[in-house]
Amino acid sequence: MGFVKPSPQPVEPTVFLKLPLRERVRILSTHWADDGFGTPRALHIMYIVKMLGLCFGVGIRIASATSGTEFTDIGSWYHDIVVHHKLAVWLMLLEVTGLGGAFGPLCGHFRPMIGNIRYWIRPGTVRMAPWGSRVPFTGGDERTWFDVALFAGVLAALVYPLAAQAEPVPGEFLPAGTGPQELVPPHCFLPVLVLMPLMGLRDKVIFLAGRSEQYLPVMLFSALMGSIGGAADFVDLVVVFKIVTCVVWTGAGVSKIGAHFEHVVPPTVSNSPAMPGRVKRLHYRDVPNDLRPSRVAWSMAHIGGTAVEIIIPITLLLTTNATVALIGALCMLAFHLFIASTFPIAVPLEWNVFFGFTAIVLWVGFDPGTYTIVNFSQPVLLVPVLALLAFGPVLGNLRPDLVSLPALHAPVRRELGLVRVGDEARRGGAAQRAARGGEPDRPAAAHDPDSVRT
Repeated sequence: MGFVKPSPQPVEPTVFLKLPLRERVRILSTHWADDGFGTPRALHIMYIVKMLGLCFGVGIRIASATSGTEFTDIGSWYHDIVVHHKLAVWLMLLEVTGLGGAFGPLCGHFRPMIGNIRYWIRPGTVRMAPWGSRVPFTGGDERTWFDVALFAGVLAALVYPLAAQAEPVPGEFLPAGTGPQELVPPHCFLPVLVLMPLMGLRDKVIFLAGRSEQYLPVMLFSALMGSIGGAADFVDLVVVFKIVTCVVWTGAGVSKIGAHFEHVVPPTVSNSPAMPGRVKRLHYRDVPNDLRPSRVAWSMAHIGGTAVEIIIPITLLLTTNATVALIGALCMLAFHLFIASTFPIAVPLEWNVFFGFTAIVLWVGFDPGTYTIVNFSQPVLLVPVLALLAFGPVLGNLRPDLVSLPALHAPVRRELGLVRVGDEARRGGAAQRAARGGEPDRPAAAHDPDSVRT
């Protein structure tokens, strides 16, 4: 691929469309092994600018404008918990508007490069209720004016804590050695905690697009525990943020367990614009003859992926040693930077920046000897907190048909046939394919978010 030109097409489009399905798949998959998506490098520069400028730069600027944090003092970004607060809200707002992972060509948006808000703010477009008519007042698949108003309310609810002035935590309520701290007033999170779940009952796509299962817990515990009345309260709040972060990491790690994930790594690495072609090919057995994952891909998937996302977070959650915490935080930062460097399809760049940044904030900015799960003032509450946070990922990985949001790679397992699918669904799918002469399943109309009923 060039800087302003995409990689050359392996076959002319007019010829390609006349080829049998298997031949088209073979051509595209072997082309992907070397060139990935094949977009010009200028697009990757655009993504980097968006990631560092809009996501990180503007987010930090908003935090500094509404708190005592100095935008030009980089060290202060990591030592004031309010920055963690504000960035979580800011990134959720970017995601639901379409400026996050759903933005641009790598997510199928070319002209215009933004989707989400363009059709979620319009009545008549398609919506997807999570459990259909089984939940009263949520059935149907057409967006109404009520849904539009609810979505507008979600946007306003996210702007509210962003614009709110942070309140300083009194010095006597901070542990010894902790610098000045500020918190967003707890009540500022209440509107989004009410409206986003309601929105999710009407349209699960918006709930999922906002990465609600990861950002809403931060806001929930900020609302429940944000009224600081002593040093122990502040320690508890930071520790809960650590628990939320580690549950996200370990949930992602658990979702990588199984033979499916080694099939994910090679095409992901192939999409990296900076990765040498020789390194890309090492992840396949024999390009172009055998595109099954190699031992290198297996190692990257289950040692560099599964093991890292389970072992290091558990270590970080339990350690009280500053050196161990620093090494673990740097490992997670490197882990997220590597993922971002591959520009994976659906480009979750902002998410990776946030969690890499969070690792430094929570384990380097706050002394692990003080802010540790061991010092949680109400140990009895740890059980329901951990159970609540772990319930979604566990259920999502076991039953992605019921809870898709925490099962990060479970849909991939199901597509590869590694997750049991109901016999009726299998027979129905086979019957549909047979009726069409063996052609692959066509996407359902409800999956086209930009379609409008006439």
